Amino acid sequence: MKLKNATMLILGLSLFAGCQNKSTDDPEMLKQVLVNYFDGIKINDHKKMTDAITDDFLLYENGHAWNNDSVYMNMERSSPYTVEFIFDNVKITVDHRSGHMTYDEHAHFVFRDTVKANLNFLGSAAFRKSKEGWKMYFLQATKKYVRNKK
Repeated sequence: MKLKNATMLILGLSLFAGCQNKSTDDPEMLKQVLVNYFDGIKINDHKKMTDAITDDFLLYENGHAWNNDSVYMNMERSSPYTVEFIFDNVKITVDHRSGHMTYDEHAHFVFRDTVKANLNFLGSAAFRKSKEGWKMYFLQATKKYVRNKK
């Protein structure tokens, strides 16, 4: 009888622990953090961007290192603009404290209602869990070039 009770207790604790981990380490939560950051760029909402990142956030884009302040300044220099971001080929790994994502990013910009720029990037992002939830601390974007076939 004691063995049966001990087995039931262990089984119950294992199920409880498994349910907790699944709800807090869902890969879709990391994807939402990335989307929130880019939505902040889209609607020029610095708070939305800041809420998605850590204080030591760093962005590498085509050989340039940016922090969030330099991203804001670039947004202001480029205004007014509209943009649509599309992410595909998303691959996410996550554990209890950190996560990593790779993806293809397609950015369709229109500057000053006339100049169009369609950009394609290979991207990756790194995340860590904080008291407030998942935050992005590193973002990398490399422009994707299409070779002409001869």
